[in-house]
Amino acid sequence: MVEKGLGDEVNTMNLRSDGPYWLYNTPQLYTYPTLHSNVSTEVAIIGTGVSAALTAYALVNTGCKVVMLTKHHPGTDSTAASTALLQYEIDTPLYKLTGMHGEAAAERSYMLCHESIDKLEKIHKHIGERKIFERHDSVLLASLKKDVPDLLLEYEARKTAGIKVDWLSSEDVQQRLGFDAPAAIISKQAATTNAYRFTQQLIKWCVDKGVQVYDNAEVIDIKHNPRSVTLTTSEGVTVTAKHAVMAAGYESTKWLNLNVARLHSTYAMISKPFANDELQTKGDLIWETARPYIYMRTTPDNRIIIGGKDEPFASGKKRDALLAKKTKDLQLAFAKKYPKLTFDVDYAWAGTFAETIDGLPYIGAVKEMPRVQFALGFGGNGITFSQVAADIITNTITGKKNPDAKLFSFYRKLMKPDIY
Repeated sequence: MVEKGLGDEVNTMNLRSDGPYWLYNTPQLYTYPTLHSNVSTEVAIIGTGVSAALTAYALVNTGCKVVMLTKHHPGTDSTAASTALLQYEIDTPLYKLTGMHGEAAAERSYMLCHESIDKLEKIHKHIGERKIFERHDSVLLASLKKDVPDLLLEYEARKTAGIKVDWLSSEDVQQRLGFDAPAAIISKQAATTNAYRFTQQLIKWCVDKGVQVYDNAEVIDIKHNPRSVTLTTSEGVTVTAKHAVMAAGYESTKWLNLNVARLHSTYAMISKPFANDELQTKGDLIWETARPYIYMRTTPDNRIIIGGKDEPFASGKKRDALLAKKTKDLQLAFAKKYPKLTFDVDYAWAGTFAETIDGLPYIGAVKEMPRVQFALGFGGNGITFSQVAADIITNTITGKKNPDAKLFSFYRKLMKPDIY
């Protein structure tokens, strides 16, 4: 769970500020009824963000009967604040993750995220949302000259794992991106999407296949039975299921008695559209070795999203109070790279994310709640983690052994817990 002292805040906090671009760019496409009477089902999913939607999709394709419960409209919490960079690259570099979990486990963790991007593309196509999924290259910059040796270690680790990467010299970076950096790694396996629209359409696809969705259905109690779980909402209505999936993002941690992550506040903004010939960065997802890092991506209508400037999370109020300052900081960071371009801010917003000590998500059950599967895609690439979680949880619920489940267990141990 989160570090001690943050638990009460997680239970009540707002997960994002007002103003995420996607809520203005994309309409609320579908609405769902409130739950007024008790129901029974095979699987109950708590949450209707992208993690919940991907899990519902995977379960429906195995023939499971699913009910989804949420206290808000689908996709309007953390998913709406996502900048939706789809990357296999975990926030913990591969060479460091190898020191934590061994070479085989570290490489497999990276490859699962690598494979998830192809799976996400297929899902977009399957539900008729191919246009919002765009392939890009991902460029990891050395922020400073002193970062180059470690970046080279990462380059070699990825090549050893069988991941296709190229090395960019400082001259290559200047030619490709139009600004200076000591070196970079470029990867072909990356993409972007509109996470809010994708989540809405994915849930609607599931509804058309028989999934029942209820909003204004906040789960306040879970009773565990030998062969089922009973969920009680704030309205006193119950949902009885053979299995439950906890996919309510960071609010899921209130059901745990484990310290598994630290919360951070993060900031993002999107520009007004640039002219077609202005953007030398078009097509690249750009991020860096510095911690906390800055990242950038483009949109189909020639906007730039830039994010980062993370802070340890204190409260939603304090996070949002910093938004104006962080917006200026992000503008300055952009201006250092592109002094000839003016970043006219169209929307700016803040969000909350969690970071684990090894950068990996937590997926699966805890001993006290054997019939509740958690999908906690903590980290910078939560959407790819969510796809990994959907596969593992679906296998578990349908009785199929998944050898990758142990990589993301709540009870995994680090080989070198003092690596940082």
